Amino acid sequence: MAMESQLRPMQEFASLLEGHRGVPAYLELPIDNGLVKAMNANPKAISMRAPGYRSPAVFSTLLLRCLGGLQMPTFRHQFA
Repeated sequence: MAMESQLRPMQEFASLLEGHRGVPAYLELPIDNGLVKAMNANPKAISMRAPGYRSPAVFSTLLLRCLGGLQMPTFRHQFA
């Protein structure tokens, strides 16, 4: 409607918004992907702390321990 109006500032603003497609979509449905990006950043940060895991099972256990509140197993052997 703004492009069809005779007001030049409204037409300029509408053309500006056409270049940024996410803005009108967010105004229509205010959902963003910030939470998903934060969830993806956690495993990346964990893998940067200690690179070189020997198996995917070790990495998944570490993810569960850091992000899921998993308690570390107790060992029978006590180190002196």
